[in-house]
Amino acid sequence: MKILDLGGVRKAKESEDIITVNIGGLGDIEYDLNNFPYPFKDNVFDEVRIYHVLEHLEKPIKVMEEVWRILKPNGIVKIKIPYWKLLTTFENPFHLHEFKEGWFKNLSTFSSIYCKNGEVLMRSFLPKVNFKLVKTRKQRGRYKFWKIYELEIWMKKINLNENPYF
Repeated sequence: MKILDLGGVRKAKESEDIITVNIGGLGDIEYDLNNFPYPFKDNVFDEVRIYHVLEHLEKPIKVMEEVWRILKPNGIVKIKIPYWKLLTTFENPFHLHEFKEGWFKNLSTFSSIYCKNGEVLMRSFLPKVNFKLVKTRKQRGRYKFWKIYELEIWMKKINLNENPYF
């Protein structure tokens, strides 16, 4: 199984099968994740991990398009982000974006906005990706008094013409 860890640290890898990408000499591959396209061929990885990185990147939609491109069919992307209800999330000057669960539910070519009579007003703003939401989980901190601090999202890459809701 071939795994790519975007923003991962080489020393923290649990397996040699994992390729880490980071800046500052921390990863196996030195690369700025704000530069597109990423230096990988299409349909290469079984799994891509993005743990506490997406909120720091300038163009998260473009990142997800790249992840979709480099994932194999039915590949899984695992994302961890700060939970938006945690007050310190908004105070971090290095967070460029804050996310709610709904942002990830709309990463599909089948996302649409409907008017009252059922007519489609707008198709997805992401025509180059199609993910099916597999799992969402809110995780707490280590201590009982900590509120929910992290949101974990798992999504599966599916064909552009496949409906993720069925």
